[in-house]
Amino acid sequence: MTPEVAVAGVPILTSRSTGRRPSIATIALLVGLASYVAVILLAGCAPDRLQLPGHPEPSAEFTVVNPPTPTSHPVVCNGAAGEALLRGLFADVSEGREPSVAKYFTESGDFGGWRDPSVSYAIGLDVQLGNHVTLQAHLDDLAAQHAELVLTRFSVQAYSRPGTAAAGGSFTFGLQARPDAATALAVGEGEGTIDCYTGKIKTLVIGRW
Repeated sequence: MTPEVAVAGVPILTSRSTGRRPSIATIALLVGLASYVAVILLAGCAPDRLQLPGHPEPSAEFTVVNPPTPTSHPVVCNGAAGEALLRGLFADVSEGREPSVAKYFTESGDFGGWRDPSVSYAIGLDVQLGNHVTLQAHLDDLAAQHAELVLTRFSVQAYSRPGTAAAGGSFTFGLQARPDAATALAVGEGEGTIDCYTGKIKTLVIGRW
């Protein structure tokens, strides 16, 4: 029977019939080969190198570039921003300056309309149908006719109409106003909403003056 000699876990055959044993060079070669195989096996089994079938290792870290847009209104506000806007707007009209709609009001796609006792319909920001004028044209007319609007009271209200296109921070106010120089000042009141994204006026209704 041919005996076996194991070197570094690798069996080596010897022969009694010939009396020959492996040379030193052969043993060194086999030890080196066994060491190399052991390193490969250990590296392949390291915890950070294990991969499950069907789950390739990512080549780089990943980043979410475009997070999903929330379906609910993510910004909530009250109507506090309305006071400074109303004071500025009313001062522009009263002093005969043509007020900038973009300065005081939100964008046209979100604007809900303007109403006052001198018009019978809600005025849009940039929609002109028939006799309906744009808001800029209406404010310019009020300024040219020496209308006067003076804020006398302002009350901050909470966020209103959540989940609708009219959602915003609410406010109410009192004023003294007249539509032209020939009309005496009268006590009036109104209400409005602030667009929570832009911080500008979304709707404005002057109920009477």
